[in-house]
Amino acid sequence: MKPIIGIILRPDKNITEKNVQIVYNNIYKALNDYGANTIGIINDLSSLDLLRLCDGFVLQGGNEATEFDYELVKKCHELNIPLLGICLGMQTIGEVFGGNLKETTINIHNSLDKLKLHNITIYKNTRLFDIIGEYNISVNSRHNYEIKGPNLTVSARSDDGVIEAIEDYNKKFFVGLEWHPEDMVNFDDYSKKIFKSFINACNKKD
Repeated sequence: MKPIIGIILRPDKNITEKNVQIVYNNIYKALNDYGANTIGIINDLSSLDLLRLCDGFVLQGGNEATEFDYELVKKCHELNIPLLGICLGMQTIGEVFGGNLKETTINIHNSLDKLKLHNITIYKNTRLFDIIGEYNISVNSRHNYEIKGPNLTVSARSDDGVIEAIEDYNKKFFVGLEWHPEDMVNFDDYSKKIFKSFINACNKKD
């Protein structure tokens, strides 16, 4: 049976400036393509009651974290529910665990071109290394802030020292990535491995 993965919707505005909540197509498509069923979770504290309906969650990228995002991170960690944080999602995980955000001004970290890549180093004895199996890979980025000093394992950094991945190895899957693997999954084997590993973790029952 396919796992059910909840994608936390991002508050946004549509073309007429009405408030909406959105999911990025590439995220749900990657999850669906590699063996998961997905549902959108309204970004509101009342949605914490839906934790029992899902086998795992994705915290998407975006512009600003919400109170619900922070509470979801805490609950997923406490209950050992698989969580994948992407870009802002990773930063939110880092903040929950004592990290601070700092503005990043280096151009390689803020590009709208998904094919403009930069190098990162992945550290051994981490879940990310277990998934990727390589010390150096190229990733994409489009973020204006970086996380500093989280009380989690830093599993990857870019060549200029920016934290690119954090995790808790003792959980089923508790990983934050500063880049956007969903935008590269069609042509990048490492991105495929990330989604497959996350979905496999969501399939595991206690």
